[in-house]
Amino acid sequence: FFLHELSHLVGARTSSGVPKLQSSLLDMIAERITASFDSEYLLDVEQAEHPPVASLEPTLVLSLDSQECSTIAVSILPMLSKGLDCSAARRGLLSLLSANFQLLRLCEAASSESGASLDAVDAVLGCPLFLFAPADLSSFADSSDDAKETLCLSLFYAVDWLREVLNAFCTQEDAEMRGKVML
Repeated sequence: FFLHELSHLVGARTSSGVPKLQSSLLDMIAERITASFDSEYLLDVEQAEHPPVASLEPTLVLSLDSQECSTIAVSILPMLSKGLDCSAARRGLLSLLSANFQLLRLCEAASSESGASLDAVDAVLGCPLFLFAPADLSSFADSSDDAKETLCLSLFYAVDWLREVLNAFCTQEDAEMRGKVML
């Protein structure tokens, strides 16, 4: 709730189109949310090695950029791990993924010269998601209850993420961004 309200405040503008918040405050919020978003939700593709989660092997899927160009990925399945190094609070962060990105993109748009540019966060538009292999869905009926729950939660958070990304970039004028949104 707080992140949505803060997003609304960050996106608010005066009648002349100027952000209602001071630029120094916008910059501080943007700096903190960017650091938090990067460390919590994005993984370096080359350095990311994750053990299976509920017998599901984390796999890069839904990349709009070529695999060679993708250096980051959104961590969904790895965050659902129930291992010793993954607390329930970390798994709960997935419920805030979209709200965090909404605030991040509004901060970036508000601090851009045009008041709408998302060039600073466009890397997430084409980056892949760490989910499961599509073949894992074909064996859903035979999967354990833990694997079924993990599959469903992964899909839920992936759809929520994709919805937010589409909402963020659908108004951009850049031809490459528009092309990725249309895919």
